[in-house]
Amino acid sequence: MNASQLFSRDGVKSLLETPDWAILSAENPGAVRATAEFNKRATDGLRGCLEIAGYDFVELSGRYAGIDEVSFGITGIDRPVATAYAKYFGQESVTTFYGLLFPKTVVRFRWLSVSQVSPGSESSTTCPDGSAFSLEII
Repeated sequence: MNASQLFSRDGVKSLLETPDWAILSAENPGAVRATAEFNKRATDGLRGCLEIAGYDFVELSGRYAGIDEVSFGITGIDRPVATAYAKYFGQESVTTFYGLLFPKTVVRFRWLSVSQVSPGSESSTTCPDGSAFSLEII
C-alpha cells in the first residue's frame, strides 16, 4: 500500500496490520512551539531528506502535545531509520507500526486501536483527504 492509500479514510484502518510506516514531523523540536520560519525550514529539510532517500510519503497535518504541526506519513521506512530522523530533527517521538518511539528514552508501546476523530482533536492526524484519526496506546 502506498502512502496516499495508507494515510486516507479507508487506509488508516490497516495501520495496525501494515509494517514499515511512520508519521514524523520536523517542527517544534522537543514538543516546544517554534517560530513559523523555523518550522518551515525544518519541514522543507525533512521533505528533502525523504525525497533524496526515495521514500513514498504524503504531507499530513497533526497535533502533538496540543501544538499544530505539519507531519509526513511515510511508507517503506523501518523503525531504526524513522527513529534516526526523529532524533536528527530533535523530535520527542515518532509514530510507527511498532508504537510511539521516543529516541531519547527508547520507550516502546503497542497500538490498541485506530479511531476516526474530528480534525484538530488533541494528538490527532489529518490525512490529505480531510479524514482524521488518533491512535490509542496500551
